[in-house]
Amino acid sequence: MNSEYAGAVTSRFRDIGAEARVRELRSLHHEMILKADPVTPTLLSDWVSGSNDRTALLLGSVWGGIRWPKAMGRPATASIADGFSVVHEFQPDRRVDLGGHSENLAPFVVQPAPSVWDASSSSDYRVGFFFYAGDLKGVNANRLTVRLASVTWQLSALVSPGTLRLNPYGYANFVTFGERIVFPDFEVVHQPYARNQSIHPLGPLKDVRP
Repeated sequence: MNSEYAGAVTSRFRDIGAEARVRELRSLHHEMILKADPVTPTLLSDWVSGSNDRTALLLGSVWGGIRWPKAMGRPATASIADGFSVVHEFQPDRRVDLGGHSENLAPFVVQPAPSVWDASSSSDYRVGFFFYAGDLKGVNANRLTVRLASVTWQLSALVSPGTLRLNPYGYANFVTFGERIVFPDFEVVHQPYARNQSIHPLGPLKDVRP
């Protein structure tokens, strides 16, 4: 995996002074997180340009979102973010020599819960999320899994009986040298029940029958 970050010696979040950290986190919150527009690589590049502290703050950061049309309805929870499970896992290094090649036998370990927030627009509900990758050497794997939580949904009267699912379901393992990673948004998809045949869904589905 080639990366402009590979082998670079650069400051990280913990290297920023307390005053600068508070200032840049406040800026990040107001200029990026509070806005309904999805975070994109271009927006992140523009935000960090000209500031070493901002570059350090977002080193190894991972961004993404979950969206669906407001006409569908929403989770029957205090916050729409409670309708989903966003889990970041990291695989520590426990490599063994298997004769000509090595393999990491360490299990994945759940990391601190990602930050999540309501990033809805006038037409779509959207949950944004953000976390830091567990390794910036491009060796040990991170894993992101997003699921529908086991909660009831308040669906529109126009939505027929069926199931909800996420597209895509989770993501494969990934590694990073410290570059800022932005995953495409997950989408909540409604799948009506078939009238004349049973449904055999691929992956976990959420029953949303009224």
